[in-house]
Amino acid sequence: MWKRILFLVVCLLTLTACGTPPVDAPAPTGTTATTLPSTAMTDAPIQLTAEEAKDAALTHAGLDAENVTALRAEYEIDDGRGIFEVSFQNGDYHYDYDIDAATGQVISYDRDKE
Repeated sequence: MWKRILFLVVCLLTLTACGTPPVDAPAPTGTTATTLPSTAMTDAPIQLTAEEAKDAALTHAGLDAENVTALRAEYEIDDGRGIFEVSFQNGDYHYDYDIDAATGQVISYDRDKE
């Protein structure tokens, strides 16, 4: 929770200094592969953090974060809709998920044997 508050304070200060109105954005997660949205990209609503998107994908796959490698989440706009593209590896399988950034619903997923 404190990470969200700190992130929002930094965003507000940055946006205020630039003269741009503040926009809701997800809290930083501390993971290296997470890409957060730019306010200039879209007005698509973001209610999920990258960590919550990862959790949604892992839950759908029936896996835990401890059992996967290369767990990543990237925010993108697809046809005006904010999504997190989540990917990870489990054994010989590679998983790709599209998670709706506003609702947390799984939009699509793919599992390929490497």
